[in-house]
This record gives sequence, C-alpha cells and structure tokens, in this order.
Amino acid sequence: MTGTKVTLYEGRKTIAKKKSSGNFSIKVTKPLNFKNKYHLLATKKGYTSKKINLKIIVKRIDYDAKIKQITNQIKAIKNQVKPLRQQVQAMEPFINALENDDPTSSDYQTALQQANGNAEAYEDQYNNLKAQIKADSNPLGLLYYQRQAYIYKSMQQYNGKVQL
Repeated sequence: MTGTKVTLYEGRKTIAKKKSSGNFSIKVTKPLNFKNKYHLLATKKGYTSKKINLKIIVKRIDYDAKIKQITNQIKAIKNQVKPLRQQVQAMEPFINALENDDPTSSDYQTALQQANGNAEAYEDQYNNLKAQIKADSNPLGLLYYQRQAYIYKSMQQYNGKVQL
C-alpha cells in the first residue's frame, strides 16, 4: 500500500508523523505570524484540498530551573574571580606608586620590596592578573543576558503575572 508520509517539524524537532492511505497528498504549512499554528492541506486526487487547522501545544518550560542553573554558573565564575580581584586590589596602591615613580613614597618602597627589586616583573604580574580576570569574566555578559531572557520568558509564560 502506497501513501504519503508527512512529518511536522518545529525547527529541527519532529512534532508529528502522519501517513495517508490511498491517493492523498498531504502538505503542512505554517502561516506567517502564527506561532505554533499550522495548516494541514489534505488533497485527494481529483478533488479540492481541505484545509485543517493544527495548533501545536507547547508544554510549559521550567524557566525557574534554567534561571537557577544560570545563576549558579554566574556565582561559580564570580567565586573563581574573587580572589584574583582581591589580589589586584591589594597590588593597586603599589602599582600606582611605581607609575608615579616617587622613590620617597612609602608605597613605592613597599612595592619594590614586594617586587624583589624588579618593578617590571611586579607590573607584569599585575597586568597578567587583570588579563586573567577579564578572560575568566568573559562569559558573564552572555550568562546575564540569557538569565534576563529566561526571566522575561517566564513572566510571559505566566501572562505577565509574577508568582511569588
């Protein structure tokens, strides 16, 4: 028995599979600007097509779990970067003293002691720490954006009502 196989996709995800029996042709179209709504055009050879409206019901997505997961990723990155930031903050007064190049300053003398007399190596260490902080913090922007998007979608899912 021959028939027409129809597979309904939402993006790359298969939503439904149908097979017609006999001499039917079946076509699925998605009307413009209608999210999750489709038209199924079934045509028997020699007859006019019949349009059937389909609505795909999307199960609720647990946005709260996604938000919590992203928040945990953000916290992990912040905890990873925190000691580096503290180290940089501790070095800043001495770096400033070295940049001001004032040998009479107590910060300058302390900076030279911490750098073991090699100011360039101390400044390199400072710059390397700042570069590492920047590299480690890089994913934060995208994570904040994703979290905001999920918060917005979560609010839309509840029709604008925020459940506390």
